[in-house]
Amino acid sequence: ENFRYDISLNEVAQKFFYSPSYLSRLFEKTLGVNFKRYVNNLRLSDATHALLTTDKPIDLIARESGFPNTRSFVALHKQVHGCLPSQRRKLGPQAASSPDLADNYLDFKKTDYLSKLAPYLHSEEISPRRENRASDLERTIVRVDSERPKQDLKHTFKTFCSVGRASDLLKENVREMLIEMQREIHFEYIKFHGIFDDDFSVYAIAPDGRKLINFDTVDAILDFLLSIGLKPLVQLSFMPRAMAKHPNKTTFYKPFVMSEPSSNAEWVLFVQRFISHLLSRYGQETVETWLFCLWNEPETDPRLFGFADPSLFRQFYIDTYKGVKAVCPTLKFGTSSLMTETIVSGDFLERTFLSAPTAIPDFINVHFYPLSSVLFDEMNLASPSVSLSPNPRIMADTLDKVKEKLSHIGLGHLPIYLTEWNSTTSHRDLINDTAFKGAYVARNIIDNYDKIASFGYWSLTDDILELPMEDRLFHGGIGLFTKSGIKKPPYYAFSFLAQLGHRLLDRGRGYIVTEDIRGFQMVLVNYIHYSDIYAAGELFDASTNNRYAPFRNNKEIEMDVEISHAVTGDYQIEEYIVNREYGSCYDVWNERYGGEEPATKAAMDALKDASHPKYCLRRIHVEKGLLRYQTKLAPHEVRLVKIKRL
Repeated sequence: ENFRYDISLNEVAQKFFYSPSYLSRLFEKTLGVNFKRYVNNLRLSDATHALLTTDKPIDLIARESGFPNTRSFVALHKQVHGCLPSQRRKLGPQAASSPDLADNYLDFKKTDYLSKLAPYLHSEEISPRRENRASDLERTIVRVDSERPKQDLKHTFKTFCSVGRASDLLKENVREMLIEMQREIHFEYIKFHGIFDDDFSVYAIAPDGRKLINFDTVDAILDFLLSIGLKPLVQLSFMPRAMAKHPNKTTFYKPFVMSEPSSNAEWVLFVQRFISHLLSRYGQETVETWLFCLWNEPETDPRLFGFADPSLFRQFYIDTYKGVKAVCPTLKFGTSSLMTETIVSGDFLERTFLSAPTAIPDFINVHFYPLSSVLFDEMNLASPSVSLSPNPRIMADTLDKVKEKLSHIGLGHLPIYLTEWNSTTSHRDLINDTAFKGAYVARNIIDNYDKIASFGYWSLTDDILELPMEDRLFHGGIGLFTKSGIKKPPYYAFSFLAQLGHRLLDRGRGYIVTEDIRGFQMVLVNYIHYSDIYAAGELFDASTNNRYAPFRNNKEIEMDVEISHAVTGDYQIEEYIVNREYGSCYDVWNERYGGEEPATKAAMDALKDASHPKYCLRRIHVEKGLLRYQTKLAPHEVRLVKIKRL
């Protein structure tokens, strides 16, 4: 009732007989946001409504909504909406009905958080004293016989990496990230959207009616990828505006056109010209090693990637498939990327990709997100409150179901390429920046090692233009790198796994042990699943500086690994450790900077330098053929252990 006035935390504390510091902690723990941001959100919502529905001057709107001055209103509006108030006003009253990022973040009016908590928690479970209790300790014993028959590993998690869109590959900072990642991990393929982006001028109509086709920018992108050892998944998408039947049907902050072509025949001719160009420039032998597909998640709502009439997409796919194969029958052309839930529970794959016997796909292209249900009518990109599955093995269970379904419909022989996966669809979930994500990646890849042909994590960097780019460094982005190029914990999970050997000795819940001519290698992980409350979308006690609230069972794991029939002698043990103390850039930032943004390049460089994994080197002596390695893993820890005989 008082946000339009100069209301302060001290005044509210005094009114309700709290100390200001206690009220601040209580407020943030209960509502998941601090007092100042909550008040500013109310002011911004009020000011935005006035901006779009009245002709009042902007400085008057700012004052009437409680902002101390116009500058503070303009700065917050630009931070949340990605544009100036004057630019947003030009959109007119219709913009008032569009989703508001601030409302997605802090929709207090629609949600009674405390009443929802009651069914889930006893009072002691939300007591601050719980956070100070000593961690529980769990013990895991792993016994490995180094003389038993070995299974050869393919390391299919290195098949795919990804970036958001083709235009990202023109950015110098993105290229630097990819070069560094290729040097350390070396992926085989890369997935991205928008190879026909209108920014590239691939297809346009001249004033005199001539069709203008230009692949120069696409060539520059592909040349770079090939130079660093990456082959493309050429996703034929999205629609050039000049060819679209509905050119204003778009999605994402930096929009892609999601329309069917005005003419399938014209589209096919364009695609055939593109394929012929690739064959001429790069040679058939090279292009035959690439992968091709059409579109992204066509089964979703028409407001996203789908077509209003599914039969239109079916014909779109058949015509495109036949057009590509007519140019070069040996090219590998697969399904569009489909949600795993679609394959398991629906019949879109059968109706669309098996309807023409002459257009059977060469591979299956899937996306996985651990959603409790797939909501095709909303993107869930801005909201941190996506409803997730509480099952910690949902990825393994889902992939098993996908393989079973494909076998049932006669496609069990086709390779399954997982080209997108993450722990959430939200690009603004605070735990995306934490050490949890490294453990999440390591645990899921270990659980599903080589089960399918690829595990393409989405995405390379937090800088994805599906939403306006945040000015905050740690805003809950889904990348392996921050937007400034600092490696996040999931990056190190991939880096550690890339150093495993080629023969499997053993793997189980939270560990994998391998061997090669260099010695033994292990990746160990203490994965802690988020609480059921968090899975249900309740972020009542998560905040910028307290992002581990969703994890209630913070137990340590004592690992005891015994390798029998090891050669007697001295061994060198190298350990690389990522947890909340080491290798987690968010935790380093929170500890060193207290939640304040690094203000200078020097400060950013210092944060990057301080965010490396911990490295330990020691020797042990092995007698009587038994090599024993013992350690204790902190919550959310991922550890690489390399053991070499000296």
